[in-house]
Amino acid sequence: VQAEHWLRRAEREAYVAGDNVTIATFPVGAPAAVTLMEEMIACGMTSLIVVGSAGSLQPHAPIGSLVVPDAAIREEGTSHHYAPADDEAVPSPRLQDAIEHALRERGVAYATGASWTTDAVYREHRAKIDRYRAAGVMTVEMELSALFTVAAFRSVECAALLAVSDELHGDAWDLGFGGETFERAMGQAGLIALEVARGL
Repeated sequence: VQAEHWLRRAEREAYVAGDNVTIATFPVGAPAAVTLMEEMIACGMTSLIVVGSAGSLQPHAPIGSLVVPDAAIREEGTSHHYAPADDEAVPSPRLQDAIEHALRERGVAYATGASWTTDAVYREHRAKIDRYRAAGVMTVEMELSALFTVAAFRSVECAALLAVSDELHGDAWDLGFGGETFERAMGQAGLIALEVARGL
């Protein structure tokens, strides 16, 4: 009944995959994603594996690459309601290890590194992209630092597996949304996440 409540209100789909696993579509952006996360925690969720898309800041992670973030830069506003600004946003070590183990077992190439979480897509300035790229930051997206922070605050586990949807490191914005390479990577990420979730 509780799960039906948050599904109706959010007008989202969720599927019970068995073995205490639920697959749900999260909204874009930290405030909406955290709202749904909070309600799912209230319904009993103890672990969250995020499968999502992200822009690449690194030439060695082109469209279709898989990335396992090991930290997230908190440039969204939501996480600051849960933790001091200087607290790090990091995934659950156990879940991150499980995701990486599954990738290695399948022989799937992947990268690790920090992700930059922002609220403002149209404020991803060239100077900032260049600075984060030089610092080794792998990706940019809109939810992870908030999800990692809320997970720590609520004592649940959270980790992520991202598929690169677009590239921001070059002279022009290279889009892969809807393309075969990106869609294949998203499908692969979803299958790996489901395998990990069932093994928890």
